[in-house]
Amino acid sequence: QRQLNFLLIGTCDGNLHLSVFGLFSCGLVNINKYMTDTEKGKHTSVLNAEISPDMKSLLLLVAVDERKFYTKTLKENSGDPKTDNTEVEKDDENENTDKKTADEFELVIGREFKVVILDTRVLSSMSRELHALSLKHGCIISLLDYLSKTMRSIIEAWENIYILEIESKLSNYTASLPEGTVSADFLELLLFGKPSESLECFLMEDLNDKGINKKLGQSIKLIHSNIQNLILNHLSSVGQKLAYHLAELKGMAKLTDRFTVLGLEEDVVGEAFSAAGAFLIKAMEVQLVIEESMKRYEAFFKWLYAIILRITDDRIPDPTMSDLNTQNLEFIAGYLHKLDIRTGKDGITKRHCYLDHIGQCLVTRDLTGPNNIENDSLWQQLLQHNPCLQDYVYVIKKCKNTSLLQQHDRLNEAVSNVFKTPEYTIGKMFQLDKIVEIGKIAIKRLSMCLLDNGMILLSMVESNSPDRFQLIQIAANGSKSDIKVKTVLFKSKDEVVMKCLDVQFYLPDVLSVLLEEMDEDRNAVIVQIESKTIYENTLDIIDGNSLTASIVTCPIPDMVASIFAVSGTRKVAIVLSEGRRKVKLFEMEGEEDEHEFVLTDTPTNFTKPQTAHCKSGNEETIVDEEEINLNDSYKLITDTSKTSSDPDISVASHIEGGGGDN
Repeated sequence: QRQLNFLLIGTCDGNLHLSVFGLFSCGLVNINKYMTDTEKGKHTSVLNAEISPDMKSLLLLVAVDERKFYTKTLKENSGDPKTDNTEVEKDDENENTDKKTADEFELVIGREFKVVILDTRVLSSMSRELHALSLKHGCIISLLDYLSKTMRSIIEAWENIYILEIESKLSNYTASLPEGTVSADFLELLLFGKPSESLECFLMEDLNDKGINKKLGQSIKLIHSNIQNLILNHLSSVGQKLAYHLAELKGMAKLTDRFTVLGLEEDVVGEAFSAAGAFLIKAMEVQLVIEESMKRYEAFFKWLYAIILRITDDRIPDPTMSDLNTQNLEFIAGYLHKLDIRTGKDGITKRHCYLDHIGQCLVTRDLTGPNNIENDSLWQQLLQHNPCLQDYVYVIKKCKNTSLLQQHDRLNEAVSNVFKTPEYTIGKMFQLDKIVEIGKIAIKRLSMCLLDNGMILLSMVESNSPDRFQLIQIAANGSKSDIKVKTVLFKSKDEVVMKCLDVQFYLPDVLSVLLEEMDEDRNAVIVQIESKTIYENTLDIIDGNSLTASIVTCPIPDMVASIFAVSGTRKVAIVLSEGRRKVKLFEMEGEEDEHEFVLTDTPTNFTKPQTAHCKSGNEETIVDEEEINLNDSYKLITDTSKTSSDPDISVASHIEGGGGDN
């Protein structure tokens, strides 16, 4: 991404979330704090948001409601899950009630609408730093995601190992004997070659030749090799790349005049870098544990398999299996010595027999048996003889008792802390520029857009006049005399006025309208109009049929529509059914081999009359109406332009005047 772009998310509780590339959260603004004293007891909802191309201004379309009314409407819209499931006979009634309350939420009467303009010059002045920080954030979170997937693969590979089943059987056997008996019995078997009665019974019944055979050692070796490969080629390499990016981020944090203002703190980044180093140390430690365990497993199970065959008087396929050299004896003896271990959890002491030494590294608790493999290294000896070096900031501290999974969780937490501060720091630097009062209007649907010349366009459908929509033009300077209100209505072929369901901006200069025919079928149609032909028209009330030079139509057969969403950059429109359980997706500039409709112009260019096509896809996609939330407004911001107007300018009189003419 070479160009900075933002994702703005407005919520029904008056918060605006701003993120770069839709990933790096760089602003959280509560709009309620900008409201006047008379509006403190009311509730503010963010309906739409636009940012100017120079990033110096942020425009928010908000609605101010009585808090009591808002809470009641929201509660009715969400429904009560306890009452919905009490009686099966009331399912249909509840479903209709939910739809009704959802419609009532759209038709909020008397909501007060405002355009809040914020000064966001910090985004413009710090755009280069914000772009660099966002790219670094994207690299880091992608590496963290790769680490998480690799950790899941390692855990899944470990869970498939058969040694865990043998360990479980051995632990159950250990619990029935006095402490230290199991290790002593196995050591006697190793020294004298004869098992005790209890051990022989256990070997014959639970660990027979079907449970332990020659293939078991090969299987364990293969799984350990896979885990070792995941750690060496994926976990360690990605961890090193992550440490590199965190080191660069730490260098950026040292430029206090450029990045500290964005909330990047050197100490927090340093903690994340140390966490990455500790994670790499733990990964290398697990790597050494695997190498050591593979040697012990191979020697132990080879010896145990030969013992079981000898007890059952079966022929040993390989006479060399029972031959043990000094090194193998040392491996087996050390392995058997640590079999019976006491573990304490929640104040309860429990004995467990550990065959697997890797599994303790892949759980979210401290190691039951910390290894001392690296204690003899020169670096560890240097740190032990010079304790003062361990407190040096550039020396990565080794966490001896933590597991690899714990270190991974600490790394995720440390990195997330790095990017928490910028979210609030940048948002606090936004300043209120002005508020444009629109007034109290019974609005069903409303949309906002910025033109290249800085003008603000508002399109709305009033609940008390569903047969028309209004387009309001507010000049960049906010002059009251420059405000224009135009009303547009459409008629069918029979001169019957069509119902206007929704209106949205397809592009800054293209307006999309969702209409419904006034007949039994109630078929819908999408109409796209060049907005310039509306606000430059000399009439206050415009017949939409007269705008034939700039109209594009797309019929929607076999569906009773309610609302829709459009995107000119993606060239798509999606329509939601009245029952809120089906959607239809249309490619507004599709190929001719699908549904073909003759249009006068294309949606993106109205200068040359030609034929355009709509392609329908996913005709009847079923959605869960409980997941549909009409409260929040989510919008991906495209190019907009700055606005400048006087504070607290009201256009309510203009709208009311237009409504009176209607």
